[in-house]
Amino acid sequence: RDTQAAIDHAADKGKEEGREEGLYEAKVDIARNLLNAGYSAAGVSQVTGLSQKEVSLLKKSLVK
Repeated sequence: RDTQAAIDHAADKGKEEGREEGLYEAKVDIARNLLNAGYSAAGVSQVTGLSQKEVSLLKKSLVK
């Protein structure tokens, strides 16, 4: 029983981490699109929930 509970817990944790990673990637994609559309870094941060530092780094990485 304990082994199965540990396996189930690990599987649930892995699924949660996968969901969180997917949500983060979606936020980054949205931020990239907003920056390309001319939105300010502060506005993109507010809309996506990404930090202003994350948005600024993303903005610097965009090809102009």
